[in-house]
Amino acid sequence: MELFEGDAVRAPSGIRVTSPLRTACDLAMSSTIDRATTWIEGFLRAGLITSEQLRTAVDERRGRRGVRILRRAAQLADPRSESPQETAVRLRLLEAGLPAPDLQIEVRTGQEELIASTTLRIDLGWHTKRKPGEDGGTPGPEGGVAIEYDGAAFHPREGPVAAHDATRLTVLRAHGWDVSVLVSEDLSGDERSFEIEVGRRLGREVRAGPRAAWRPTRTNIFRNAWTRAKEPWWTRWRPPGGR
Repeated sequence: MELFEGDAVRAPSGIRVTSPLRTACDLAMSSTIDRATTWIEGFLRAGLITSEQLRTAVDERRGRRGVRILRRAAQLADPRSESPQETAVRLRLLEAGLPAPDLQIEVRTGQEELIASTTLRIDLGWHTKRKPGEDGGTPGPEGGVAIEYDGAAFHPREGPVAAHDATRLTVLRAHGWDVSVLVSEDLSGDERSFEIEVGRRLGREVRAGPRAAWRPTRTNIFRNAWTRAKEPWWTRWRPPGGR
């Protein structure tokens, strides 16, 4: 690919590599929307790029194949998301026309006798219940509809971890949270099954029709400006200190 000013930086080893911004854009522009959003979130979360830099990069790539995915991923990215699966769940909910959920919601339990934590975090959720404010103040959040994604690698169906997960759900539900637990199978297929169930709990209608097919962008060598230099770049590369 043709490199523009600022696209290449020198690593501590001396090797020239693509900048974080260029790398993030290239990855997103050749990927599916869920993976592209996850890439962007990771770069933002690590502080390697900023939202302002990303907006500028999107504008500079106008008209190139893949820029639509890049632009949409930049709009959807939320660095609070902690896994690709959480991001995919959120994108499916938005695709179904449901309101954007809050992420990493903290729930103060005060039940250390049941679970070894005074605060639990919910992956995604919506506050739908309020408790009266103290001394006539503004009411605070009390509960709502929540989604937890349990990946098989970290949430087995049996054993101490499974028992802890069950206790955790009990505590969250006791604090007013209507929790749905999703697994990988819930994200597969064309039917908006979990989206419809979440919509029912929120009292919202879900868009009709099947889920969108997430496919990667095909590379277009003309619009993406592949270099046609007579001497390929790899013939000019030399190891640091070498010839």
